Amino acid sequence: VSLGGMHTKVGGNKDTYNDFDFSLDSNSIGCGAKITAMKDFDITLGLAHTFYKSTKRADGYVTYKKAATIIAIGGEYKI
Repeated sequence: VSLGGMHTKVGGNKDTYNDFDFSLDSNSIGCGAKITAMKDFDITLGLAHTFYKSTKRADGYVTYKKAATIIAIGGEYKI
């Protein structure tokens, strides 16, 4: 089992955002686990979520906000 986190500061500000290019500061958390389903076969599971800091464009009419959730599953067979 694992657990982790990450803080990202990209340095953008409301004066530099437009509809095609903007970067938001964020915080992410994630966890994962490895399960032995049967002899020589493991299943790996992962879950992560990123919380982005919302901000407004310089003209005040558009608020940039987003979030992302990631779910992962994998299998490993040992031969």
